[in-house]
Amino acid sequence: MTDESLQRLLDRLAEMRRVGADCFGKPVARGGNTIIPVYESMYAFNIGVEGETPEKDTPPNETTVQGVGTTNARPLAIIEITADDLRIRPIVDRQRLMLVQVLVGVWTAFWIAVVVQMLRAAKSQAAQHSS
Repeated sequence: MTDESLQRLLDRLAEMRRVGADCFGKPVARGGNTIIPVYESMYAFNIGVEGETPEKDTPPNETTVQGVGTTNARPLAIIEITADDLRIRPIVDRQRLMLVQVLVGVWTAFWIAVVVQMLRAAKSQAAQHSS
């Protein structure tokens, strides 16, 4: 592993940490009101080391270190400060709500289909036994 590749990796991790540490945006002041955005930030990274393991009592071989990272931020709320009041307004992710509704609908339709199929099978078995 070279010192240069290790330093690049450490610099990248430090940048990811710096981005992930903030959770409040810059305050915006207009007409006596101030709005502060609040968000959730996440970061993740993966480090891989590639190379042969040296035998006992031998100098280490060349090793390659690679790293991959990502950051993500999503809005959570807006803090609204006025002369008389302080309000926290949550930001609703409508796409997530729609996705949950669709998934619940598909899940419900699946179980209705299973129950209908079981009722039909039971009805056909009962008709066969009675004849």
